[in-house]
Amino acid sequence: FVERRPNGGGFQVGLALLEVGARALFSQDLVQVAVPVLTQLAETLQLSAHLGVLDATDVLYLVRRTPNTPLASNIRVGSRLPAHATTMGRMLLAFMPPVEVERLYAGKDLQRFSEHTSTTLAALRAKAEKDRQAGMAWSEAHFERGIGSAAVPVFDFAGTPLGAINVSGPVAAFADEARRATIGTELRRAGTEISRRLGWIDPDRAKPGAARALLEA
Repeated sequence: FVERRPNGGGFQVGLALLEVGARALFSQDLVQVAVPVLTQLAETLQLSAHLGVLDATDVLYLVRRTPNTPLASNIRVGSRLPAHATTMGRMLLAFMPPVEVERLYAGKDLQRFSEHTSTTLAALRAKAEKDRQAGMAWSEAHFERGIGSAAVPVFDFAGTPLGAINVSGPVAAFADEARRATIGTELRRAGTEISRRLGWIDPDRAKPGAARALLEA
């Protein structure tokens, strides 16, 4: 955090402190953009909505929005959950290069939370690839008994995942096929809205011939 000046005359702010400051500012921008979208998402679906970012092998929760229901999430802002076993974590790992995932988990044990938990790198890579292709990660009590969840990534202007958002609630709320379709549609819409506010451009909307669609949207 503090470094000696090159000429030896005292000290100066170090790169580590600048990095921490930059990450704090970045997170604040992401949070400010996400809060109103997640607030609306929670009310629309009557499920708890969250924003998280990857920090080493954990998902760090930055936003929590809950509907007016007694079955709201008990996860607090600042909580950390294991990335390999949670929907937001799986979604973020799904968009990381495989070599980075391997480096991240080198020498680490993947704790089992249910029979669905990936406990080897091979299993984690396979699940991450399925999540990436689907563009969404689903869980029915995979991490916590009785709790269902679904997550999508949030991208920046360069198409890099900055974080992920999810909704969670009782497993019964995810059981019906029509209900799952509604959850998927609204969650994708929220992820897309946050990403666009951060400068991301949907590749499909940027293709030649899409100008009229952009103007009409």
